[in-house]
Amino acid sequence: MADLNKEVLQADVVHAGEYGNQARATRSYTGALASGDVLHLIRLPADTELHDLDLFHGVGGAAAVVDVGYVPVNSDNGAGDPDYFLAAADIAAAGRKRANTALKPVRLPYAVDIVITAGAAVASNEITASVQYEWRGR
Repeated sequence: MADLNKEVLQADVVHAGEYGNQARATRSYTGALASGDVLHLIRLPADTELHDLDLFHGVGGAAAVVDVGYVPVNSDNGAGDPDYFLAAADIAAAGRKRANTALKPVRLPYAVDIVITAGAAVASNEITASVQYEWRGR
């Protein structure tokens, strides 16, 4: 089990909304993941409200599953919710997953990383996360 950090956690961000505070951050990773690996893919600033996430992936291999959620950048802020968006999502075949739409948006007063945790070994492929959020800071 290892923590894998994208070389730079800043993602491509597209801003929208009346005041430019709504955004979508997108970032990709190409490679394999061992069971238990945690991929830190996107860093979001404090006072962010998480709205939605899309996960695009290639063939992950037999029994490949991942959790997608968030963890605080500073561990003093707790453990976060590493499966907030998706829990045990099957990525054996190539496809697209949408976050659990039954969730209410969550506002986070601290900076977080969007993380992908491998529940089983994932074959080398491209995984892209695209998170929609609103910055609520002052």
